[in-house]
Amino acid sequence: MLEMVIDEAGTVESAVMGASVTPTYDALVVAATKAWRYKPATLNGAPVKFRKILQINIKVSP
Repeated sequence: MLEMVIDEAGTVESAVMGASVTPTYDALVVAATKAWRYKPATLNGAPVKFRKILQINIKVSP
């Protein structure tokens, strides 16, 4: 699980892995979020910060 705070411009302000996979994987995922852009949430027509939780499913094959 990845928890992010998206700012009023739609940029990822912060990201934290809720459950660690490995330190290297976690760091790569969090670093990748810096390039992600979202449509900002709105309240009464004005953009606002919001929290987004993203479920990440990992399938490992032999």
